[in-house]
Amino acid sequence: MRRGVWVFAIFVTSVWGCGGAAKQPEPATAAPAPAASGDEPAESSEAEPAVPRAKIVEVMPGKESADDRRVKISFHNPTTSSCTFTSYTLVWPGGRKTVEEKPFEIPAGGSRQRVLLMHPNDGDLGKLRPEGSEIEVNAGCSNAPQ
Repeated sequence: MRRGVWVFAIFVTSVWGCGGAAKQPEPATAAPAPAASGDEPAESSEAEPAVPRAKIVEVMPGKESADDRRVKISFHNPTTSSCTFTSYTLVWPGGRKTVEEKPFEIPAGGSRQRVLLMHPNDGDLGKLRPEGSEIEVNAGCSNAPQ
């Protein structure tokens, strides 16, 4: 008799499921979104602010020590003038490291990549990944003559 109860329970859950009947998909006849008026700024999920910035491209193993990490960083200058990067800080869930070295310049609209060597004493390198990490930059941009 116990077998009959289990068969019935399996039948009930397989026929009706846990969440009820599936909902029929709605037809794709939704009206298009109204065009933005001149008073409202146009929103774009792809638009990024025109300020100097950097991002981690890749985290690689160290060349000389397996405990080290090499972090490839891409610096971008989307502004219309030249920018001088004076320092940057890598922030990740396992720590932070600030780099203050010889300033470097990136022309308007330009990019540059650098590789930062990280050692175990810089923080928890096991948590160092491009996603979930950020680069804070200190940069000054000159105003190009009009």
